[in-house]
Amino acid sequence: MKDRKTKIVYLEILRVIAIFGVLFCHTGYHGAHHYVMAENPLNYWLGMFLVSVMQYCIPLFFMISGALLLKREESLTYVLKHRVVKMLIVIFFVVFMQYVWNYHKDPTIGFDLKTYFRLVYEGSAVSQHWFLYTYTSFLLVLPFLQKLVKSIQKKSWFLYLFLAYQFSTGILPIIEYYQGWKASKFEIPLFADCIVLSFLGYYIAHCSEDFFYKGENVAVLFLICIFAVGETMYMNHLALPETQLASFGELFCALYALFLFVLVRYICYWWRMPGFVEKLFRFAGAGVFGTYLAEGILRDCLEPIYIALNTKIYSYPATFVWVFACVVVGVLVSNLIKRIPLVGKLI
Repeated sequence: MKDRKTKIVYLEILRVIAIFGVLFCHTGYHGAHHYVMAENPLNYWLGMFLVSVMQYCIPLFFMISGALLLKREESLTYVLKHRVVKMLIVIFFVVFMQYVWNYHKDPTIGFDLKTYFRLVYEGSAVSQHWFLYTYTSFLLVLPFLQKLVKSIQKKSWFLYLFLAYQFSTGILPIIEYYQGWKASKFEIPLFADCIVLSFLGYYIAHCSEDFFYKGENVAVLFLICIFAVGETMYMNHLALPETQLASFGELFCALYALFLFVLVRYICYWWRMPGFVEKLFRFAGAGVFGTYLAEGILRDCLEPIYIALNTKIYSYPATFVWVFACVVVGVLVSNLIKRIPLVGKLI
């Protein structure tokens, strides 16, 4: 195959896609769970589709991290000093920011240092920030993972690990559901999301060679995703009367993240985008982390957009506009904050 340089911009595009998914998944009954109250069949089944696929976001972030970080060789001292410490500072900062915001909305909750440090320890200032704690734990073992992936000579082992992971997290729950069985106690230590998915991102970005640059392989993966989406939608529909909310949205989220990763990489490999478009995605990608840190505040502040549009257009289009506005504002503010010395380096 003709040698072409795969532009790293595809990772920036994936960041934007991932943050859009994060914000959508946290819209509650205004979006992600609107299917519960949808009277229109079209809205209901669109909701079933979205709740079945939109949780690709966190797996996609892990894959991006693997593609970027596992190819490096960093000492434990360097990782602890330059990565872990930075993430700990971010956690303290974002919990304080959220605590102040919660106090602003409801002064009765009080404000004291003891509560603040408890929120930092528990990660309970806002539940969506659990990713920061998981990512920090990933960084703590990053030097070991960087050496491990380079020692794996057989590239098929990466796929074996992912397929075994997907069987455990996707196929087995389906079997358990239809058979009425409880979840098995069988566990495999390497099946932590941050490890398997980061390995997968590293494999696709650096070890898969021409496999995912072939259109037929991308098409086969797309067909597999269609089947997985259909099964997940059906299960969510059947279980909804008992569970109140769809409970099978995570079954194949890693598979959908894999497809998005491969598809965007494939497009960027074969299509040379205009320079201004590339710069736009790089600018947007640079503001994604800051957008994630403030996504709860952004949703609260821009919720009037949804309220105003919901009475004029269908609920889901109103939700998409709301989420898109949050991403745009978050990216702009984040890139502005990046210009502030010291603080800007955190995001």
